[in-house]
Amino acid sequence: MSSLSGAAQQASEQPDSAGPQPKKRKNRPGQMARQKKAALKHGQEATHVKDKTRDANLKQSQRKAGQYRREAKQKEREKAERAAAAENGDGDVGGGGGGGYAGTDLAHPSAVPVVEKLHPSWAAKQAGSEAAIKPFEGKKITFDD
Repeated sequence: MSSLSGAAQQASEQPDSAGPQPKKRKNRPGQMARQKKAALKHGQEATHVKDKTRDANLKQSQRKAGQYRREAKQKEREKAERAAAAENGDGDVGGGGGGGYAGTDLAHPSAVPVVEKLHPSWAAKQAGSEAAIKPFEGKKITFDD
């Protein structure tokens, strides 16, 4: 047994015979780190500083601002519709919590006729399936044993 343990010690002490291992490449730095490096190197001439339209964070904030503007316009329109409805005496339009159907003859939403607009392919499939199922019109044949 001593020969086996001696071989294990020698193997651990000797370096790998294949030679030095190549160094593992580091991952590419992220966008923020690359922009910081470019700003340090080029200053105000860095592309991301010069051309603000290329800045991803700026694009995202502009998109958000546009969304907020659209939501504000929608709220203003709804408010104006409610005011116009109140002036006309239509009562509560929109989600006021009254539950009534002011300005309509209908007593309940289930009384509203439902008009289904089907996609042409769906309509064709339904028409085809209805035409495919027909009642039996022939004579039943029985075989005697």
